[in-house]
Amino acid sequence: MEYWEVCNACGDRTGQIRPKGAFFGPGEYHPAMEAWIKNSRGEILIQQRSVECEILPGAWGAWPMRYPLSNSIFKKDPTRRTIVGYLFGAG
Repeated sequence: MEYWEVCNACGDRTGQIRPKGAFFGPGEYHPAMEAWIKNSRGEILIQQRSVECEILPGAWGAWPMRYPLSNSIFKKDPTRRTIVGYLFGAG
């Protein structure tokens, strides 16, 4: 099971976690990033979600980067350096 950290409106971690799909109350947020990968011609790489996904099945979009608790790189440093490291194999 995947768990998500809970943050406030300023992005500060509250110390709480929720299972994926659980209810988030007012003022509670789950941090996420998207990586928009662009080639030298200015084309943006997109992907299609599986039609079996619970949320937005079959939708097209940029690659979302979630903050799973099992991935300590996000817990320690949710910054641009993290997303670059994740894309190029340090995640």
